Amino acid sequence: MSEGHLVADTPRPEVERPLVVDLGDGAALDPALTGGKAAALARGAAAGLATLPGVVLTTALCDAVDDGAAV
Repeated sequence: MSEGHLVADTPRPEVERPLVVDLGDGAALDPALTGGKAAALARGAAAGLATLPGVVLTTALCDAVDDGAAV
């Protein structure tokens, strides 16, 4: 089997951190959780700058996918 493919019976780790965060949520200000660009957008929105509403897929989601978690 080639690397990167999962077998259906392979145990997958559970994910405990949030996977999606609203940019208006205070948690979005944390670049360790949302990444630098999303945190900058959240800071701009919090400062009253015109930004589109949205959500961000967190670094926890990216880590979980890299680790083979079922998300």
